[in-house]
Amino acid sequence: TGAATRPLMPVGSVQDMNARIEFEDRRAVLEEFRGRLGGEWVRVAGEISLASDLQPVFDFTIQGSNLPLTRQPGLIIRGDVDLAVRGGDDETPAITGELTMRESVVITELRAMAPVAVATPERRPPFFSVNQEPFSEWVIDIDIRGDRFLSVRAPGFRGRLSATFNLRGTLFEPQAIGEVRVDGGGIRFPFATMRINQGTITLSQDNPYRPQLFITASTRLFGYDLNMELSGPADDPMLEFTSHPPLSSEAILLMITAGELPLGELQFTGQQKATKLALYIAQNLFLEFGGDDDATERLTIRSGENISEQGRETFYLEYMFWPRVGVVGEYDRFDAFNAGLKWKFFSR
Repeated sequence: TGAATRPLMPVGSVQDMNARIEFEDRRAVLEEFRGRLGGEWVRVAGEISLASDLQPVFDFTIQGSNLPLTRQPGLIIRGDVDLAVRGGDDETPAITGELTMRESVVITELRAMAPVAVATPERRPPFFSVNQEPFSEWVIDIDIRGDRFLSVRAPGFRGRLSATFNLRGTLFEPQAIGEVRVDGGGIRFPFATMRINQGTITLSQDNPYRPQLFITASTRLFGYDLNMELSGPADDPMLEFTSHPPLSSEAILLMITAGELPLGELQFTGQQKATKLALYIAQNLFLEFGGDDDATERLTIRSGENISEQGRETFYLEYMFWPRVGVVGEYDRFDAFNAGLKWKFFSR
């Protein structure tokens, strides 16, 4: 009773451990074990015995809810654990079961998580590796599921992710086969925020260490409907912009990053450009260092969707007090100020 471990990276220490173990001949039965991991209870049950050749034979189950699976600067992953650990009797030890992901957060530059061309196992998906023998040769077969569990707040991107993976292979060289789905979010540029319409990150059996991207996003800016497509491998993606009315990719990129409009439709002064850039940087810092993710999801600000009849940027603001009720205000393309109450009857 009252035992604890040293910190176990990357999950931390197990505290308040209480156990009851029954020994009989070469067999030990773990009748009861529980301890606190990250403030949540983890429970273990099972038994271990010694065969005639003194090799251990074991069969354990590990269960817990909302356990911290990874706690690192800028990365907190939590989930429900239901695993079985079995081995011995000339059988390679194996870890099988399910992980159901819970509310988690990433606050870091996403390019830091992109795999490089030549990488050690811990530097490529799924970004961990156990090299201590004999555990390095243990087999894993774990199903991982999570619905909108991961909140990503990174410079230039904010959104929610879902995941479906099968973690297989060995602890030394694990493979995560499946996909991550982007369930809403936006890509921020200094002069525009593009809403993500579709997004997947796929790891296939044929190429398990090189994520393949397919992300589409769109917005309306200065009277143009802009579209973006990001596709290809994560370490060498292809970025393409299109618009209606048609513009070249270079013109669109200048529009969203530098505020340069084609045909001189609207010109920003140097001070206005500096103000927009400072606001863009401030928003990134706010999200990275303590921004309330729930509050930012409730607030929508869009500027410059159109140019008014007097040659000014339009402006739209929305704040949802509850999931379906909120207030809106705008300066429209007819140079009129409007305000009202918004009530959502359904969400797509």
